[in-house]
Amino acid sequence: MSKAFAMVAKTPFPFHIPPNSEGIVRESRVSCLWLMQKLTTKNHKGFLFSILRSVMKSPFWTPASASVTNLKQIIFGMATSLSLLTMTAGTAFAAINIPFTINLSEVVIVTGTPRIAVDVGGNQRFANYTSGTGTNALTFTLSPAIGDIDLDGVTLSSPIDLNGGTIKDAIGNDATLTFIPPNTAGIKINYPSLGMDFTNGTSGRYTVNGTAYNDFSSFLAATGGTFSRSSIGTYFDSTGALQTASANTPRFDYDPVTHQPKGIMIEESRTNLLTYSNMSATTGWAGSNTSLLTVNNPGSLPAGASACLRDEVNTGQAFGFVHQILTLSLNTTYTFSAWVYIPSTVPAGKAALTAWYNNAGWLTISSNFITERDQWVRKTHTFTTNATYPTTIIGAGLSNASPGLQSYVCLAQLEQGAFATSYIPTTTAAVTRARDILSLPIASWFNPAQMTMNAEYRSGATNGYSTRIASLNEVTHQNTFQLANSGAGSLLSQKVIGGSILNNFGQPYVSNTDYKIAGAISSTTNSIATNGTLFSNPNFNIPSGMNRLEIGHENSGSLLNGTIKKLKYYPSAITDPQLQLMTQ
Repeated sequence: MSKAFAMVAKTPFPFHIPPNSEGIVRESRVSCLWLMQKLTTKNHKGFLFSILRSVMKSPFWTPASASVTNLKQIIFGMATSLSLLTMTAGTAFAAINIPFTINLSEVVIVTGTPRIAVDVGGNQRFANYTSGTGTNALTFTLSPAIGDIDLDGVTLSSPIDLNGGTIKDAIGNDATLTFIPPNTAGIKINYPSLGMDFTNGTSGRYTVNGTAYNDFSSFLAATGGTFSRSSIGTYFDSTGALQTASANTPRFDYDPVTHQPKGIMIEESRTNLLTYSNMSATTGWAGSNTSLLTVNNPGSLPAGASACLRDEVNTGQAFGFVHQILTLSLNTTYTFSAWVYIPSTVPAGKAALTAWYNNAGWLTISSNFITERDQWVRKTHTFTTNATYPTTIIGAGLSNASPGLQSYVCLAQLEQGAFATSYIPTTTAAVTRARDILSLPIASWFNPAQMTMNAEYRSGATNGYSTRIASLNEVTHQNTFQLANSGAGSLLSQKVIGGSILNNFGQPYVSNTDYKIAGAISSTTNSIATNGTLFSNPNFNIPSGMNRLEIGHENSGSLLNGTIKKLKYYPSAITDPQLQLMTQ
């Protein structure tokens, strides 16, 4: 500093603005602001601050933004701004910390643990100071708590809360603590205490209280969970190929056409009553009348088939059905399914899956016509057997058609029930696929006072068929909380308290539709949201004594008959707005 500046800095007299001195004030303001840039010590700047504060008290100092605080900020260089570090958008899941950076105009020293208040889904959390002392960039880190969720973005609040600490420059001046909060709408929190993402097969992502497990077997080992199915089961892999899982091996299913993941498959036990179901030879199968039944294909085959049967309408005939004849239970519902290919040469209304009963001739029970052409499709036909005559014929092919027209069929299945399930291969006899049972014992991730479950799933069960997506319960089932498809035909959040059932219904259920569902309960609420629509019901009290989570079933019954992509549990009753966002 020059001697002249030193002399000015040591001037002992107070600075005074005489009346009617507009020009002097203006000149003084400009000169002092210039001088501020030249002075370097705390004493020098303090002297200049007293000068400018006197100037500001003059009636000629009128800028709207002028204030002692702003002035001190300008002089001491402690202006603050906040920016995001590392994560500017996205969803923070378990054990992911979110850093924010405060940028100051000069180096500061930090003591203690200052913090910034953050609104996370209506709950106040804090981003605590973690690093940066001795620099002009301070990092504050938000560590989400288990159960936190904010799907429309967290909100930061100004000013910085010193929380008993300090933030000062090298010569002891306090930093300005206010800042303009940045746009954090893209920073979302989703931190369940229990999370299962089944969309990457056995290498999915599973979390328990923030600890991640990247394969299903280690997750089950860590949670004490079990999976069982005492038979083989089929599924489509990520390439669209039909695979067979060995007994007690879970099936992670994919769409055979798009190859998109569908999640873990949970089905009830079913039996394929047809023999030689792959239809790679004529053994066990017959053509109708004198139709021409051969092993052939249209130039392609569906996934899992090594060959198929072609039936051609013969000269002088009008029918070409490949079929089997069985003795079935009277007045009972069955579902026949098969992969079929109908060439475009076949007119509409000529191709179908059909069931007949035999009473001195084939008498039609019902048919399901095949509208698709020049492509392999899995078609299903549900029917009820005759109440008197048990001999039943099921077949796929053409009726009232011209000679020479053909149909192709393979991978056939006949099972008792109102809908089709996954393919069960057979040879000389019927084969039963056992049910899939997945369960976890309740542990530290569970909160008996309030909770939320959230799932993404798809079920092939018909409307009105009661199934479970997830069920928290105990062995007597007198106390439960579960997400379900109700027998009444709607999605459902249900709590059972001492045997008393309290239902909260969501939207109507439609078979083979993708759903997102979330249910939250406490002692006063029972809310449900499905596919973005909220349904809230103030049901009082909460179940007690629940000790297990059954996934896709309840007590080995009411099985989902479908796939679950994701399932999460939160140890709190999530607010209705967040519940709705969960399912969008």
